[in-house]
Amino acid sequence: MYNISIVYDKPGTRELIIKAPSKKHPFIQFFDMNTVEGKKNGYKVKSTWGAKANPFVLIEEGDTPIKCFYSEYDWKDDAVEQLLNWLKDA
Repeated sequence: MYNISIVYDKPGTRELIIKAPSKKHPFIQFFDMNTVEGKKNGYKVKSTWGAKANPFVLIEEGDTPIKCFYSEYDWKDDAVEQLLNWLKDA
């Protein structure tokens, strides 16, 4: 079972991921950096990896991290787009 943590700050990100087709059936946690609770938990998730930018995606199998998606540059490799491609791959 895959556990996915998504730290985001753009409206519509959550809906985009929920509506995406997936062959992997993961458990997804969303952390909205525009809320107090989301900031607290989002910083906790990102600090382990030294990431600062949003969006940030952490994929774990059990308690073992297997993949992260993030970019410190807005113009390069959007993490949500990478996650959507990963979810639809078998």
